[in-house]
Amino acid sequence: MIQREESFVLDKVRCPKCAAAGKDKHNDNLAIYSDGHHYCFSCGYYKHGQNVFTPSNKAPQKSKIEKDLSVPHDAVPDLPFTVAQWLQVKYHFTLQDMIDNVILWSPKLQWLIFPIHIGDNYVGFQARNFNPDKPYKWFTKFPKRDKVKVYNPGLGGIVCIVEDIVSAIRVGHSLPTIPLFGSHVNDNLLNSIHLLGYYKIIFWLDSDKWTEMVRFAKRARELMFEAEVIHTKDDPKCYTNAEITNILNQKEPNVARTSIVERIVAETPI
Repeated sequence: MIQREESFVLDKVRCPKCAAAGKDKHNDNLAIYSDGHHYCFSCGYYKHGQNVFTPSNKAPQKSKIEKDLSVPHDAVPDLPFTVAQWLQVKYHFTLQDMIDNVILWSPKLQWLIFPIHIGDNYVGFQARNFNPDKPYKWFTKFPKRDKVKVYNPGLGGIVCIVEDIVSAIRVGHSLPTIPLFGSHVNDNLLNSIHLLGYYKIIFWLDSDKWTEMVRFAKRARELMFEAEVIHTKDDPKCYTNAEITNILNQKEPNVARTSIVERIVAETPI
């Protein structure tokens, strides 16, 4: 007798798309099937399966699940007052910025969470730690080797590279901006930026990264980009929208910048 191929539910886990919206508190919206596909009964999130299921007399075993990129289970959109003030007063965030970027809070971990979407797809998150007992500032679950997140992507042209997601959101109001989720630039990232249609890169990292920025810009020039370095006393996220726009447009005084990057600039940055 010929057996019919069929797919059955192996497990139920939290849906990343629901999680990014602060939903699926019971962690069971997303069904994982024996043929590898995933389906969320709440939001309709779907992922194609790659496994071929062959019926047998053996008991079904759970398929291998890819790395979990979902936000913590307790993440909610209600931010503590002090954390909201940290965003609003220190880094000039507006309420609309918080809404547009679906910013969440994990009470258990004391993380301020920034979900990351590329198009309509949720792809991970970066979190700012507020737990004084933990030694780190940032925690990232985002496959940055494979994906590039652009804030305010526009239609190509000029793009700014910054270190963290807070700076990216802020600078992204003025110019397409890519966060490094760290402070390293490699050829894979530069090639991806080229494929996105950008011909000029402005490197604007934190104040202690002048030498690194010039080296990154030199490599970008070797790969046929126009490249520029901006050095400011404070991190990009510390400036107002007007100040950021003026800095990018070379209208802000006391900002060190260079587009000549064949050598390390001898002048001492501010």
